[in-house]
Amino acid sequence: MIDKAQDFAFNIGKLANVGQAYNHISSAVENSLKDINERIKAFNNGDASKWFIGDELIDRELLGLEPGFIIVAARAGMAKTSYALNIMKCAANTGKKVLFSTLEMTEEALIKRMLSSITGINKRKLRSGDLDKHELKLIEDAGKYLSGLNVKFDSTSTPNISELAAKIKDENLNGKVDMVIVDYIQLMEASTNKNFNKEQEISEISRGLKLLSKDLNIPVIGLSQLSRAVESRTDKRPIASDLRASGSLEQDADIIMMLYRDEYYLTQEQKEAEENAHLLNRLEVNIVKGREDGAMQLVYKFVPQYMSFTEWQGTTIMDNNKYEDII
Repeated sequence: MIDKAQDFAFNIGKLANVGQAYNHISSAVENSLKDINERIKAFNNGDASKWFIGDELIDRELLGLEPGFIIVAARAGMAKTSYALNIMKCAANTGKKVLFSTLEMTEEALIKRMLSSITGINKRKLRSGDLDKHELKLIEDAGKYLSGLNVKFDSTSTPNISELAAKIKDENLNGKVDMVIVDYIQLMEASTNKNFNKEQEISEISRGLKLLSKDLNIPVIGLSQLSRAVESRTDKRPIASDLRASGSLEQDADIIMMLYRDEYYLTQEQKEAEENAHLLNRLEVNIVKGREDGAMQLVYKFVPQYMSFTEWQGTTIMDNNKYEDII
């Protein structure tokens, strides 16, 4: 039945060139050499790669986010949405046009998180209204900055993959779209068969997002919720196989990023213990599937009160062999 779902989803990616003949290998060679020469020129001129997104860790270790289907997965409470917003803000700050489909939170709630991140004002203060004149000025200035970014939100309730793909392609006609973020995949609906079970439905959605990234030649980032099965293990770091119950997400993805925070599982007493100080505000982004670079780990300092992300002091990229068990 999953194959049937993928067959249905295949129709989503059909464009006007249906029936076009195969391309000769020389065409692909020409395009590849052109791309390599553009990268050489950018490198020699000290220019940023066109795939850089403005996040120092991602740009340095992954050389940006190239076109493909990227999954950001984690259990609830691991900062998936906040991390996606950080990617969105960084990318838009480099001049990229970003579309953010939010199915879980309102647009206003997302903006308040970003205002907190930019200003360093505790998000609780924004909710309570307990702000002095200086803080209000910071908030207003941050609002002006965000308003100048080329970002568009779509908060349509439970859209199906066909509707979403159509809207994104229409938007692309009004100016090249550089990145799409969907928060989150499990809240979307299938577009072809209302009798699909959830696994079949996710397979159709996954295949649709994969084809969308290929059609538009852009990174499409899909956030994915993981089941409680992760909680039953001693080591609660999610692994690639945790996606296997979610249709074809694991096989469709070009890159899989798994978020994990030790702090989430600590009691208040444990958080206050000196021996656990190194675990506080530490966010792991474990890349368990990578199209080019294989498995690696990015580590951020994440402060939930301010929704801020900075590079963790002493971050190292873990040897791929340490992740052999999770690929």
